[in-house]
Amino acid sequence: MASASSPSWLSRALEPVAVPMPNTRAVAVLRATLEDAAGRVLQRNFTSFVVGEGASPRDETLAVDGGSLRVLRMAPDRVSGVLWSERHWTAMDGRKQNGAGAGFFEYRLAWPAGLRPGDVLGASFVAELGAKQLFGKDRRDKGSVQGDFMLGGGTHDPGLNPNAYPMTDGVRHPSAVRIVVNGVALGTFELPDDAADHRGLLSWHAQKRDGRLDEAGSHGTLVSASMSAEALRAAAAAGELRVRLEVDEALPGGLAVYGEQAGRYPVDPTVVLALGR
Repeated sequence: MASASSPSWLSRALEPVAVPMPNTRAVAVLRATLEDAAGRVLQRNFTSFVVGEGASPRDETLAVDGGSLRVLRMAPDRVSGVLWSERHWTAMDGRKQNGAGAGFFEYRLAWPAGLRPGDVLGASFVAELGAKQLFGKDRRDKGSVQGDFMLGGGTHDPGLNPNAYPMTDGVRHPSAVRIVVNGVALGTFELPDDAADHRGLLSWHAQKRDGRLDEAGSHGTLVSASMSAEALRAAAAAGELRVRLEVDEALPGGLAVYGEQAGRYPVDPTVVLALGR
């Protein structure tokens, strides 16, 4: 925590404050509070920093206490199979994959050479996932914005403007994703909304400086699914991990898959294998 002071009724630049950043990929938030002499809060503000450049290693071994982690990452746009009832498209130059309605995304990763399933002490699939609403601007039969909204006219659909992504409010658009690895279901996970607000820091940082917005502020939920020994044996036998993310017709709320440079969390869809020494 750092602090700075200034006399009353004076406007001037404060002395620079050194802010150390994490030494690993991260989203860091600097919060500032303005208080008077009595300690009363007059204002709060924040700014954000994205730590890390380029893509994380696709296959990485990390040392942990008493063992190691084999981390296998995949870019969200490297899908091996895709099928959606309404529409499939990408956003933010491939940093985010969208599927509307019911359907699936499938990803494939090579099983690590020489690794026996019995040597894996535990495994999980981790990804930032969200529901995906088909807004007016995303429909193939979309119309055009008519009139001036600020003068009482304009479209009744707030999602029809090409720059729009309606912010999070009381009306939710839920979905649910079933995660299946090599034919073995790991569980079904609720996705409460197709959210967009200040928490989607990476989606704001991913915007081009071209005067347009591309799903700015959108973000999902960090999902972690434990992988069973049965799924690991099936993957080893097949020589690859086949991860399928499915949305059922019973709740066709769509699916958004975020990469490490979009959404809220700096993570790609990832398989984590816990190994011994």
